[in-house]
Amino acid sequence: MNKEKLEKIVDETFERLMAHPNALNVAVGTKWIGGKDTGKSCVVIYVSEKKSKNALLTAGEKPVPKTVSIKINGVRTVSKTDVVELRSPDFEMGKTGISNQLPSIQRRMMGVIKNEE
Repeated sequence: MNKEKLEKIVDETFERLMAHPNALNVAVGTKWIGGKDTGKSCVVIYVSEKKSKNALLTAGEKPVPKTVSIKINGVRTVSKTDVVELRSPDFEMGKTGISNQLPSIQRRMMGVIKNEE
């Protein structure tokens, strides 16, 4: 799937995915399995603490879905998801001003795309 379609999926599912426990950000990335990058593009949900499906269900929380989908030009477009834990002994993770913005705004703020005039 091309990056433009993945970015559209991220934009349209951002708020729903950010509602998951410990969610810090949602972005386009690649799927990792067993500590190895598969090289396959997906929607990545970054969390402050990765929890097992059973731990989430026991706490009454819903796990992140294995796939997310939207309609693009009337066609259902599906992407796999990956949950990545962000931890660092050097700083305490928290939601930043940028991470609370929609991904399309994040890209503009980070200089990835220029403001449209």
